Amino acid sequence: GDVLEDGQPHFTPETAQRYAGELPIAFNGQILDEGKTDWFRFQAKKGQRYRVRTYAATLGSSLDAKLQIIPAPGTNSRLNLTADDSSWVDHDWYGNDKVWIIQDRMDPITVFEPDVDGEYLIGIHDSQRLFGPDYVYRIEFQPLTDRALVHFPTDYREAPNKRDRLVVPRGNTIEHTFAIKSAT
Repeated sequence: GDVLEDGQPHFTPETAQRYAGELPIAFNGQILDEGKTDWFRFQAKKGQRYRVRTYAATLGSSLDAKLQIIPAPGTNSRLNLTADDSSWVDHDWYGNDKVWIIQDRMDPITVFEPDVDGEYLIGIHDSQRLFGPDYVYRIEFQPLTDRALVHFPTDYREAPNKRDRLVVPRGNTIEHTFAIKSAT
């Protein structure tokens, strides 16, 4: 489902736009005022896990998004998440942080796992306090399951056809080392 920003000023946790439905959901809006944070209020249950992914720069938006998830007043939680840019592992990609810079990594991704049942708040703002009609965002809550990434440990001295793929002629066998890395 989608929740669209309703056009009212939801710039503080106390004035957050309420969503009464269940997760997963996506919150959509734009930052139109300097230094303002858009806040949404939602329900969550202990033990559920979500990958919270922001789409802004990924979609060509000018927004340099930064997220914060906190408990709403009245919810006895110690949770306080802040997310800025994302890493390769956040995307479930295996790569070298120093080699490739990609647009998708400019948007925050975090794991949200409530420690108590109750209401929570999610806020999004531009980390440079900028704003405008092209500062749009989408925040998706996606169910999270345990996963692992399997890859070939690379050695720059190996030929690409050896380090990037396996070719096993019919009737033959091959030996190769694999590595397992936890996903998000």
